[in-house]
Amino acid sequence: MSLKRWMIVGVTLLIVTLLYSLSGYIFVYNNNAYVSADVVRIAAGVSGIVSKVPVEDNSFVKEGSLLLSLDQVPFQLNVQSARARLSKALAEQRNLSLETAEKRSELEIQKAQNQLAAENLARYKKLFEAGDLSRQDFDERQEQYTVTELQTAQAQQAFDLSQQQSDIYAAEVKDLKSSLGVAQYQLQISQLYAPTDGYVNNLKIFRGGYVNSGDTLFGFINRDTTRIVANIKDTNLAMLHPGKRVWVYLANYPWRFFKGEVESLGRGVSRSESTEDPALPYIEPVTSWIRYSYRIPVRINLVNFPEDKQLFVGADARVFVFR
Repeated sequence: MSLKRWMIVGVTLLIVTLLYSLSGYIFVYNNNAYVSADVVRIAAGVSGIVSKVPVEDNSFVKEGSLLLSLDQVPFQLNVQSARARLSKALAEQRNLSLETAEKRSELEIQKAQNQLAAENLARYKKLFEAGDLSRQDFDERQEQYTVTELQTAQAQQAFDLSQQQSDIYAAEVKDLKSSLGVAQYQLQISQLYAPTDGYVNNLKIFRGGYVNSGDTLFGFINRDTTRIVANIKDTNLAMLHPGKRVWVYLANYPWRFFKGEVESLGRGVSRSESTEDPALPYIEPVTSWIRYSYRIPVRINLVNFPEDKQLFVGADARVFVFR
């Protein structure tokens, strides 16, 4: 082959390479896209026997609709028991409060009597020292003061003990109120309701089954969050921005294109599959022999998507973008 032909081939390859490299700034075609939505794992917050499953797999339900109910009897009994314990403790606390108030009054009376005995003793002491009072009378007054002082100390001790018991009962009442709150909360979450309008997905639990707390029972797809996620090469991101109009081709609707609008671009991806970082998604950039550019997830909303058409989470999609 002559030098001229080699030059033509080389120039042609160079032009093709440049056109391919620059095409991403003019036109983007992406076949690494799929339908996505907010999917909630409907899980049991408490353990129990399933008594009702009023929905069917793949059915549409409105927000607030009952999805599943556990047997209510054990949870209702727990609430009743907790309420009864609390009522008993409150009654005992009221009685103790009355007793504490009574002991406070007794303490005040004893303090007053002790103060009076102290004043009398001081007055009689002066009379005794002046020789105007017999020793026997003075000793009687001193004994009276000693008795009232002892009685006051005993009244103070009884009041302090009653006050300590009041504090203990107050803590117990607080604990029992928390127990009642927990029982009421468990009763509440023993019935699961639809968090939004959406679809029941992969339902595999039925009446009579037993579930443990934390078990995922089925999925729930939020109808109003359906979107397209396209993993687009970083070299093609220059022409993408929120609000950019795109075209979407869905695998389940061949020969038809739907309008889309870029909602947001992912701000980061993990460069290593071995790095466990839930904050950064990992998108495989290589095949068995070709290393692709790193890809960034781009969220795309479908614009005026026909209401009579269905979208399936995980289904394949293709995205076309023109400058």
